[in-house]
Amino acid sequence: MELLIIILLLYFFVKLYSRDKASKEKRRSPPFKKGYGLDHKQTIDDFEEKMANAMLKKRKEVFVTAFCNNDHVLTVTATIGSRGSCRPSDNVYNWGEKAKRLGTAEIRQYHNHPPVFKRSFISKRDKESNVFFREILKRYDVKFRSFLVFPNRLGGYKIKEY
Repeated sequence: MELLIIILLLYFFVKLYSRDKASKEKRRSPPFKKGYGLDHKQTIDDFEEKMANAMLKKRKEVFVTAFCNNDHVLTVTATIGSRGSCRPSDNVYNWGEKAKRLGTAEIRQYHNHPPVFKRSFISKRDKESNVFFREILKRYDVKFRSFLVFPNRLGGYKIKEY
């Protein structure tokens, strides 16, 4: 009986101290757009469905900028923020030049707010940033639209333009 206890203790300590160092290190997840299949050309409808479901899974604010042409998303930038804020991942002053270089007619900005009491609201700051982005893009003749993504009360998601 004592021998069994000693063997079990030895086994426990060997397992405890022989763990691979890499398993202790935090594994980094892939970037948001790559991890959820948003990093390639696709229809806006397919893109919005993937993106909205991904945003709801994160439970943090996410800021996504989609460069679109007609009914397709050509390229995307995305940033995962904190529970209470997010921002663009790239320099917004370069959006106009990038849109012209890619041949996009429209830039769509999406972000989410984690819900409070299963509700989400467009904030004053959201409206102000929308005006700011429009002003930057005015001289490039690129259409700009802002959207808020939030959970639907009956399940799924809802996307509201503002």
